[in-house]
Amino acid sequence: MPRNRLGPLAAFAAFGVFWGTWGVLLPDVKQQVDASVSELGAALLFISLGALPAMVVAGRLSDRLGGRLVAPALLLFAGAIVLPGLAHSVVWLGIALVAVGAASGALDVAINTAATAEEAASGARFIQIAHALFSAGFVVSALAVGLARQAGADPLPVLAGAAALLAGVAWLNAGLPRAPHRAERRRMTVSRRLLVLGILCGVAFVVESGIENWSALFLQEELGASPAATGLGPGFFAVAMVIGRAAGQNLEGRLGERRLFTAGAALAGVAWP
Repeated sequence: MPRNRLGPLAAFAAFGVFWGTWGVLLPDVKQQVDASVSELGAALLFISLGALPAMVVAGRLSDRLGGRLVAPALLLFAGAIVLPGLAHSVVWLGIALVAVGAASGALDVAINTAATAEEAASGARFIQIAHALFSAGFVVSALAVGLARQAGADPLPVLAGAAALLAGVAWLNAGLPRAPHRAERRRMTVSRRLLVLGILCGVAFVVESGIENWSALFLQEELGASPAATGLGPGFFAVAMVIGRAAGQNLEGRLGERRLFTAGAALAGVAWP
């Protein structure tokens, strides 16, 4: 497989590894900083506060650097994700999560830009597979970290292990091609359709984030699950996402984007609890 494709695919998987790790570690992080549920929820909002402006900046940088942005974004994210493991108060956790959110937002933009650029250059469709690999990384890490918690592992060494993986994947992404041409600089505009799409995506992310970030905590504190079992909540959710994203790669070619989107939205609406 060409490095231009292997590097971004590995980056998606490593990105998922962190978020699976983070979701399962939340009960221990909550205990480490001595936070109530409401305080933890407030701290988690700082991820979004850091991500939004970083994504705008990363978009501008991606216009100039293309795939060259992926490796430094991976290294930046690797450094940021260790910080919550060092926090011992809610205030410091919030500050650490601003850094995590900013680095996460930048990496999210960088890897998606690199993947779509490779699609455009090669003519091969693999963005669905890239996102399926994100969810696959999430599944593996959620189950593994649940077992690590059962064995008594603390958040810091677990986060350091995820950081080491991200740093290694950065090597795979070194030397990716720059953007084929410098994008024309123009004033940012937001159409009504784009605004509606953004709102819908925001709602979807709230649902996804709620399950990924809170299911492990719910299993342990409300249902009395063991640390090993806490990985099953976010893990099973991610398994469903792997199946959906992998199937979408094939279904998109058969049904077309509009029909696939409509069918997926209808299925999600029927399945809403």
